[in-house]
Amino acid sequence: MHKLLVLPAIVSLTAALAFAPAGSTALGSPNASSAGHIAVMQGTARVARVVNVATLPRAIHVGGPARVLPRLTPDGPAGVSSSGGSASSPSVRAPQTAPTVTAGTKLKPALASSDNPFGLSPPDMGLAVGGGRVIQMVNVVGRIWNGTTAGTVFDLSDFFGTGGDFISDPWVQFDPASGRFYAGIFDVDLGGEAIAVSTSSNAAGTYVVYYVQYPAVANGGCPDQGKLGFDKDIVALGFNEFSTVGCSGGSYLGAGIEIFNKAELVAGATVHFVYTNPLPAFFSMIPAETMTANVYEYFASVDYGSGTKVHQITSNGVPHGGGSDVTLTQLPDVTVPAYANPPQAKQPGTSTKVDSGDDRVQHVSRRGGNLALSLTDKCTPSGDTKNRACARIISINQVSNALTYSRDLSKRKHFYIYPAIGLNSLNQVIVGFGDTSGGTYPRLMASAADLSGNFAAPLVLQSGSQPNITTRYGDYFAVAIDPANPTNGWIAGEVGGPLTGSSAWNTAVRLLVVS
Repeated sequence: MHKLLVLPAIVSLTAALAFAPAGSTALGSPNASSAGHIAVMQGTARVARVVNVATLPRAIHVGGPARVLPRLTPDGPAGVSSSGGSASSPSVRAPQTAPTVTAGTKLKPALASSDNPFGLSPPDMGLAVGGGRVIQMVNVVGRIWNGTTAGTVFDLSDFFGTGGDFISDPWVQFDPASGRFYAGIFDVDLGGEAIAVSTSSNAAGTYVVYYVQYPAVANGGCPDQGKLGFDKDIVALGFNEFSTVGCSGGSYLGAGIEIFNKAELVAGATVHFVYTNPLPAFFSMIPAETMTANVYEYFASVDYGSGTKVHQITSNGVPHGGGSDVTLTQLPDVTVPAYANPPQAKQPGTSTKVDSGDDRVQHVSRRGGNLALSLTDKCTPSGDTKNRACARIISINQVSNALTYSRDLSKRKHFYIYPAIGLNSLNQVIVGFGDTSGGTYPRLMASAADLSGNFAAPLVLQSGSQPNITTRYGDYFAVAIDPANPTNGWIAGEVGGPLTGSSAWNTAVRLLVVS
């Protein structure tokens, strides 16, 4: 979902961009003849700038009219649909070997709408932890904590150097293998992504920044909800691509994938990458955050609206240029219990409902041979008579490409929304999600499960104190495994209050201790 930021001057980034399809590879030409292989093309991008976080000015909140924009879907800008099938399932298996979860340190002050230069909603966010620091990025602002000491809020247009361009959908991750932070944000004017890579494990240090226009569509088109992933050798970007430059309307073209040479990013060198044409059969094909030194990267998606399949793509190889050095292969689908777009969620004190989003994949995490993904589902909780929004967690054994478990976290008369996940060092799934009901203000919850899908009873990380009346919520929360204590995870998400109003939102960041 785009939050478009308009500033007085528009800065063209084209001169700083240097992608160039190599050799004679044509758009749409396959890189292998085997069934299931997906065509890739080649490009390069140079370093556009180097930024030192310590020198960034404080972000200044100047107010202005609220910018609450619709979510972009294959059906175009639309509200939430509750069509399609639904699952009727108990919340969780009876805990047998479920992990023990407790709430840990709360970071204050988490970013809120009062930190944003303009009224932008909803608060899409990224979260990363490494080197003793936590970094949160929400819409167009960021904050870094050194331990529990909060740093100054900085503007992401200053961080990425995008000037007055429209930017949206930030994402940030820490990669323990390379010891670096990777951050990305869409530049709508560019029709592509700004990608920043730290030069050390210090989140508050220097970053090199690349600008990559999506080469497969004229002028980059309209990319949306880009999310980063990585494995041992590459950094991957998955996003949805729409046809209209500037994102004012337009039709859905398909899911896009870009794969970058990690060693070149870490070295601050010209980076080789490969990219696909838009893939119309897929929506929100999300790359995995790979927590071990695997040489294959995986992507996962589900069918928008309703379905029973998980689609997967795997990447092998490293972009070097001069040949077909990366192979993308679609794996056989994995059948899961039916999922569907969730209904909107009730909350107390207002007739305005919380936007539950849709059933697109929210987050993908991988460790060893286990792949986990999360999405918001429609289900009927145990003891309930109505459909609610539920947090669906799916685990796949990639050795056999078979379903390990599929669970809807749910509660009678409650709505569980925007689940984000991470796999800790014990291969336990850590999940953070929102919860609201007719008697519960929107709050941040968490749980964790063993490899068989036995979930601990959900735990409140931060209660809400006010309803959210923006008519938008989400669009995604975040989980970051703590590399210093890799059984634990930091969780960030939206909550109701204390700020309230048609464009006001609040977030929370808290540690979940898992044993």
